[in-house]
Amino acid sequence: MTQPQLGFTGEQYRNWLDRIDQQPFKNSEWIRLAQLWKPWPSQFVETKPKSGNSPANEYVSHILITQKVLQVFGFYDQEVIEVLKGPVNGVPARGQKKAKPPLPMAVTGVVLRVKIGFEPGRGWSIDEAGACEHPHNDQYSMGEQLKKAISDAHKRALMRVGAATEMWCKKNSHYLLPGFIPDYALMVRAGEGAVAAEVAALKEAADQVVEDNANAINNSEEQ
Repeated sequence: MTQPQLGFTGEQYRNWLDRIDQQPFKNSEWIRLAQLWKPWPSQFVETKPKSGNSPANEYVSHILITQKVLQVFGFYDQEVIEVLKGPVNGVPARGQKKAKPPLPMAVTGVVLRVKIGFEPGRGWSIDEAGACEHPHNDQYSMGEQLKKAISDAHKRALMRVGAATEMWCKKNSHYLLPGFIPDYALMVRAGEGAVAAEVAALKEAADQVVEDNANAINNSEEQ
């Protein structure tokens, strides 16, 4: 996945900020969002092959997204609001795949609430739906169907705050979030000089994590 071209500069952001006379996030919060919205390195992006009428698509695994969000925000809460159950139609035979009979009852989806933020009173409460994509899988009990649906809803909810959001963009040019982050120098000039040291420390730590992970992947491939 090529890196998107960003056209929203810090200067443009500052002009916009002067017009509305308020800043939506604190400078320290912008720094954390910059970490979250940074496009994922290619070594962490996997491709789900084409299946039936569904096209091939790129994705970042559930566990990687969870780790990134924990790095940026610390702990967060999730709650199952509703479990969606009902009968499921059978699946006709296709190629070498056998037909699947109808299911009289299955977990088809879930509504999940995720609460996440910087501090009490500064965050989001997001309700998102998730589906069990293949309820006919012979190895799935209703519990397994529920786990699949929760995992799907979890990724979709975190996408709403910018975690791996670029994976949902059909074109690189549609991923605009990083361009909304004001230039760090402008933030410092705005009156929070201490931010500069924090930016440098966070950038160094984030770059080191990416380098360590890349080295681990290369070493495993060589063995």
